[in-house]
Amino acid sequence: GGSAQLDHDRAYCGSQYLHFSVPKDGLGALTLQANARPNAGYRIVFDYLNSKVTLNPAVREQAPITRVIFRDDDGQSVTPTSKYSWDGAKALDGQDRWQQMVHVFTTPDKTTNLSFTIFFMHPGEYWVDEVRIDPL
Repeated sequence: GGSAQLDHDRAYCGSQYLHFSVPKDGLGALTLQANARPNAGYRIVFDYLNSKVTLNPAVREQAPITRVIFRDDDGQSVTPTSKYSWDGAKALDGQDRWQQMVHVFTTPDKTTNLSFTIFFMHPGEYWVDEVRIDPL
């Protein structure tokens, strides 16, 4: 399996970052949760660096891929799977340099919470730093 660790020697902003090592046929993922308001715009922003990435031909050529699931007070999704919000960046673009990913979305009715996942679906090394959610 892969690994994830919190470290400090390659931080882009601040003093720490999360480092993922994804093996062949592996997957890396980070899920965060936040309170949210219904029918409101948000922007999730984070810095990332991909290195030594090789494409897995079984999945789309994106890494990171981001997904937002809109949830109610009970933690249940308020939309079908097809209405989750997705975004992504090309896995091989800009390797070995810090980049910024921005995922913009509007929450549907009944949303009080959201789950935000960053997926790494190709073998390689990934660094994530300075994850934040901003209301629009």
